[in-house]
Amino acid sequence: KQFVSAFHPRLVGLTGSEAEIAAVARAYGVYAAKGKQQPGGGYLVDHSAQAELPYESVDTVVIGEAVSVQPFLSADRKGLYMEYGVRVLETLKTRTPVTALPGDVLTVLHQGGTARAADGKILEHHIRNDIAPATKKTYFWFLRYDSALSGYQYWKLWLVEDGVLKPLYPDDVARGSQSEFAGKSVVEAVRFIRSAIQ
Repeated sequence: KQFVSAFHPRLVGLTGSEAEIAAVARAYGVYAAKGKQQPGGGYLVDHSAQAELPYESVDTVVIGEAVSVQPFLSADRKGLYMEYGVRVLETLKTRTPVTALPGDVLTVLHQGGTARAADGKILEHHIRNDIAPATKKTYFWFLRYDSALSGYQYWKLWLVEDGVLKPLYPDDVARGSQSEFAGKSVVEAVRFIRSAIQ
């Protein structure tokens, strides 16, 4: 309790056998593994920062192709944002004022990126562990709608390549063989998400 409460008073810590902990981790789509033994006798725990497929943390989940990308400077010229056009191929979850339907092109905004200014200078604003989607590629997009921006912001992406999911975020890549979804077919992932959100 003392360790957990040091992070946040509402944080709940779980303990149990290795099998029980593994079952809870699978149920929540997170990665956790006992790390290296420390000189003082303790050990570290390797773990993810968020669920592999964070469908519960977002209001929209789509399979879509990034069809365009445009950089923008913030009004104070200190921040760089990317605006993606995402053509929806399949909608798995949509609970926003704006419904995302197959065929729609969504405006998806994301902080960070690279742009060339009018004078030729390259502007860069990098976010740690950030992923920049490539155009003409298909992804699972986990999105949150921001009415103040009249667009979506992406929470997480998974690349779809050759009909299977490929992890992009360092946490997901680090899971390796313990990943629940890396290498899974799109059909299996869609079935899982649809059953989980109902």
